[in-house]
Amino acid sequence: MNSGFKNKIIVVYIALAHHTRFLTPVMKRLEQSGARIIYIIGQGERSQEITAIEKGLDYVHVFDYVGHDDRDDVDENYRILRDGLANGIKRDIAIGSTNALTVLDKTLYAAAKEYIGFKNFLEKERPDICFALHELNRWGKMLAFRAKRMGIPMLTLQEGLYVASNYLFIGHVQYSTLNLVWGRKTQQKLIGYEAPGERIIPVGNTHIAQEIITLGKANTRSVMRREMNLDEKNIVLVMFSSALPPLEDLKPLFKGLQENPNTQLVCKFHPVTDGLLAKKWKEQIPKSLSQDILFFHGEKSTYALMAMSDLCVLTEPSTTGLEALAIGKPLVQLKLSTPDRYPYDFVKDKVALHLTPEELAEKLSGSEDLSAALPAEARDQFIKEELIDTTGAADRIVAITRNILDTISHPGPASFPLKDPVPPDAPDWSIVIPVYDTPELFLAVLEAVSAFSENAGTYEVLLVLQEEVSQQIRTILDALEGDITLVPHTGPGSIVQGLNKGAEHSRGKRLVFFNRHISPADNWLKNLGNAYERHANRPLFGARIITPHQNIIHAGMVVDANNSPVSAYAHLDEKFPSALKERPFQMLDHFLSMDRSFFSELGGFHSRAGRFCFMDFCLRANEVKEEQAGFYIPDVKLTRLISDKINITQDESIYFFSKWHRVLWESEGSLYETDNVSQLQLDSARMTRAMNMLGR
Repeated sequence: MNSGFKNKIIVVYIALAHHTRFLTPVMKRLEQSGARIIYIIGQGERSQEITAIEKGLDYVHVFDYVGHDDRDDVDENYRILRDGLANGIKRDIAIGSTNALTVLDKTLYAAAKEYIGFKNFLEKERPDICFALHELNRWGKMLAFRAKRMGIPMLTLQEGLYVASNYLFIGHVQYSTLNLVWGRKTQQKLIGYEAPGERIIPVGNTHIAQEIITLGKANTRSVMRREMNLDEKNIVLVMFSSALPPLEDLKPLFKGLQENPNTQLVCKFHPVTDGLLAKKWKEQIPKSLSQDILFFHGEKSTYALMAMSDLCVLTEPSTTGLEALAIGKPLVQLKLSTPDRYPYDFVKDKVALHLTPEELAEKLSGSEDLSAALPAEARDQFIKEELIDTTGAADRIVAITRNILDTISHPGPASFPLKDPVPPDAPDWSIVIPVYDTPELFLAVLEAVSAFSENAGTYEVLLVLQEEVSQQIRTILDALEGDITLVPHTGPGSIVQGLNKGAEHSRGKRLVFFNRHISPADNWLKNLGNAYERHANRPLFGARIITPHQNIIHAGMVVDANNSPVSAYAHLDEKFPSALKERPFQMLDHFLSMDRSFFSELGGFHSRAGRFCFMDFCLRANEVKEEQAGFYIPDVKLTRLISDKINITQDESIYFFSKWHRVLWESEGSLYETDNVSQLQLDSARMTRAMNMLGR
């Protein structure tokens, strides 16, 4: 067994049983590899503790880590919660009216106690990584915050299909964690609600993958059918959502299947459906119909019932539809008199038939093979988009966990081997430019460097080539004159390797690195040289980067409410006053300049940083200098000639957000506050800019 997790401590927050099922398959593998798993629960009116007991998990309670000495801290945080909520209700009557909110003192006090408890727990146990299903409830939020404070990486998993009303998605995008979702469709939907796509990683559904394995090994289909005396029957499983359907709508289906002796109807209530409500609903069915129907609530596993069935039917779109498809069952989504509450639709993706109860009963009476009406390729594509596939999800998460732990346990690169000492005839500047196969843009960059780099000392240009160069690019290269070095880049294509190789071939006293398709403007190099003289104590310099339409792409990097790096004043006019201030930033991007000795001292760009290499270099520099090492110089202006998307790989995201989790705190708002710029002013400036752009 792989011992990569030996002696590692992994903390898992668990809540309800149908949440925990996604986490336990991963923890089982990690435990088998030598990790120590600590399950922790919060104060959830016993429901969380019941889950742990029923699952047979060895757990601790967050209150176990709160003692008498913590009373003052708990009381202080309780007062903060109480006063904050009271003021919120006063300020926004909707909190009290539309949600009919009842404020319980004990809930506020429990939250304050848990807040201190999570802090004490993490300080005592010192885990290597934390897990939770999501970061939306108070426990997930508090654990994630405390872990981030201590620099402990944390992973969250997807709970279910994102089928809720669209406005609720705002709650699913402000995560501080790496969020592991089931498939690309979820990833893209959350990105559509402004979630940071680089931190949303599709891995599949751990639970359904494990269920498929378990159902197969246990031969559940045959065993269940034999136990229930249904060997020869065509079994139709109707799965209710938490909201029960109108009974009158279903009576034609009940009656039609009763008249079909080869068919057995099975109805399954959702686990969260109130037992008394389910009983009352069932009692309204005439006994002449109900006597031939098998009803289950919590007595049988939904997956076991799916396995023994031949057709699964939904009364409303839900996660169970996706699970039925993953298990390999044909699917029907019923047309009922009440509209679906959710925008999600299996029918639209051609993986479910859309039938009224009467139509379904009629088709089944003729022994029609409904799966033949559903194209297999549509199902395969749907599974690929929703789940990646139906196997291997837990193993993917284990691999990501190993990657994270490896990232945080290894120091940065050693010193970088640059030619030293600098010879007397060395140029003042070494300009490293990656070459991409876009001839017209490449030529524009070279012409701008030649035209706008005067009166700033001597310089050399190092052109880092891709593995293969087109004939058009080769023609341009053959015609070049001056102090130009062609640097062959034989690596797998990472910009990091190319930039490092360019630095390795450099001879200049100072290094300048361009990202892709960056073209300098007039006096850029002269202004950069002046910045070195004015700010001799600063090791790193960045630039103002704009679009060809003079919109800001980079004016220093800040961290937004999603804990992700974004440009300050992005998309505003390049002359927006606040973007014209020289100042230090935690991070810089797209362009970076430093003395060659400092580049060597930090070990160059980290091989795993990829798209984040400039920001990663700045953060490593901050650790060395114990301050914000990067300095933004707006007079050094460059244009990014094309707005093509720069792809970020999963490994790059895992490296960057694991390595720097502890230091990426929201700073965008504080910058605007420092600059005395209100949100109204920003909105107005963006609207004005958008209107101006319409006229172009």
